[in-house]
Amino acid sequence: MRHAGPNSRLYRSNVTGRAIPLGAQSVIFLPHLAGERSPYLDYLDPDARRAWINLSLASTQVDLIWAVLEGVALSLREALDVVNAIAPIQQLTVTGGGARSPIWVNVLNAKLVMLQTEEGTAYGAALLAMVGIGAYASLKDVFQLVLPERAIVHPQHQPAYDTNLEHYRKIYQALVSYR
Repeated sequence: MRHAGPNSRLYRSNVTGRAIPLGAQSVIFLPHLAGERSPYLDYLDPDARRAWINLSLASTQVDLIWAVLEGVALSLREALDVVNAIAPIQQLTVTGGGARSPIWVNVLNAKLVMLQTEEGTAYGAALLAMVGIGAYASLKDVFQLVLPERAIVHPQHQPAYDTNLEHYRKIYQALVSYR
């Protein structure tokens, strides 16, 4: 199986640094591989499934990879919009492969702080565990161990992503009736 994640040769040679128009040549990917939990909390949708929209014979491998990256980012944006309605977020701390994507910062429309670690989930769990076992008295104390920032990326608001988000939401709602 060929992988297209940010560490793969396929991703690095075909996606990064390439001038790909917003919207992956109109290919849209809904990334609900195991259902969807947020922001559709009114009915928690364990049956939601992924969908490719606007595929054609002209769609390229790069279009599909880009659509996956945009689809995941749009899904995160939907959840972030719910959080922002409750308590506005000025910045997000991110790690891992998705943090390397130039898409995230613009779709999420938030400042991204990238840490020097790639294993954010394991690192965060270890920090929480240190508080849990009493090695540190509080989260404030253990946060002194957080690795310094590798980079801070500021968004460049792109209205096309707001339009893509509206399309994404409409497609999700339209597909609900087909399950």
